Amino acid sequence: MGKRELLIVAAFVIIGAVAYHLTAPPVRAGQTGFSLTALREAWSNRGRGPRGRAKATTSGVLPVSADISELSVSGVSTVSVTAESRADVAWTLDVESAGPDDAAAERAANAVVLRHDEMGNVIAFAARGPRESGQGTTLRLQVPAKLAVRLDAARRVTAAGLSALRLDNVSGDVDVHDVTGAVTGTHRNGTLTITNVGSVTMTLVSGGATIGDVRGDTSINGRNGGYHLHDLHGPLALDTSNAVVDVTRSEASARLTMASGSLSLIEPHAEVRIDARGTKVQASLDRAVPLTAIVTGGMRLELAGDVPIALDAIADGGTIVATDFGLTPDTGERGATLRHVFGTRAHVALRSDGGEIVIARRK
Repeated sequence: MGKRELLIVAAFVIIGAVAYHLTAPPVRAGQTGFSLTALREAWSNRGRGPRGRAKATTSGVLPVSADISELSVSGVSTVSVTAESRADVAWTLDVESAGPDDAAAERAANAVVLRHDEMGNVIAFAARGPRESGQGTTLRLQVPAKLAVRLDAARRVTAAGLSALRLDNVSGDVDVHDVTGAVTGTHRNGTLTITNVGSVTMTLVSGGATIGDVRGDTSINGRNGGYHLHDLHGPLALDTSNAVVDVTRSEASARLTMASGSLSLIEPHAEVRIDARGTKVQASLDRAVPLTAIVTGGMRLELAGDVPIALDAIADGGTIVATDFGLTPDTGERGATLRHVFGTRAHVALRSDGGEIVIARRK
């Protein structure tokens, strides 16, 4: 476009602005009319975020009838729930909102309310109101110790002292401790900590988890995460893909199924069965426990002192190294075999497809 054409376009813009100014209806009170100044301000504000912020807090106490056994919460981003010796539910709801100015943000914050509804043996809490940009809700609850609690789609959770807890599609950082019964549900994209609970059944996706001091069963189905499991007093069932896992001092039987990733098994106190595909496996024994490991690729077994085990290791298409104990495997075209009796208290069977098995002393 040449200089002549630019001058023509500018002239039309000026003529149109003058015509609108002469023929436009008068501006009502509280409204902003058209002007080059208003146009310039609108352009300069383009892309700016909300400049106003406000916070509203409401609270209350709700009696709980004797037949209520569960409390559920939905529509709240952050939840903190603690069980106490009480017969009612005390709640505090904080709402933080952003808006084009402080007044608009305050209206948005005050428009969110906490509603409750009793449905059979369940009392349900839900935050209801407009969902403005930049808005966040935090609910603090003190509940009777008898109630099981269910949280739906929260993004940050702290829970303590409950009789049971279910997490439905919860994400972000979660801290759960001192639950007498079961902790169940799903968690993703954050850090999950569970300590001193009755049992655990969780599905975990793309996050990290530390789970310990579980009195009953632990069942984990996970992918794309890192999981630290320790001091599990009941049976463990683990099924993961693309995960980094370490299991320390599992006191009951453990069944570990993994596809890709890595596994570190440290000082188990009871029988362990491992089925690992494309997974780096390392096990460390400080006592005689039955161990069966079937892996693709290699694995490493470390023994502390003279652990009385009967070793049966076969590397199909691979090798076996046990120089720390002065042992030489039988080798052939199909791989290597090593059988040795350190003692007769526990049978340890290792099977590798296409990898190396290393038997070493733990340092």
